[in-house]
Amino acid sequence: MRPRLYFVKIATGHRYTQHMEFHWGAIFGFMFGFMFGVGCALAVMYSIYMGGYRAALRDARLPLPPERYRKAVAKLDSTQG
Repeated sequence: MRPRLYFVKIATGHRYTQHMEFHWGAIFGFMFGFMFGVGCALAVMYSIYMGGYRAALRDARLPLPPERYRKAVAKLDSTQG
């Protein structure tokens, strides 16, 4: 739908200018959609990253590597020759 145009008389003369309606929905849509959407996505990615980083540090301090790590290393060694 095209925005409506209004012709308004300027107080200082008889010239006319065009005014378009201001759409608050566009501002709120941008704010909620972009700012909160991207912010939430970044927060989720950061929490996943930090969780994996902490788990890696915890596993690195273990005297014996976890079973999953040993299986992954064995699988890599068998594929490389």
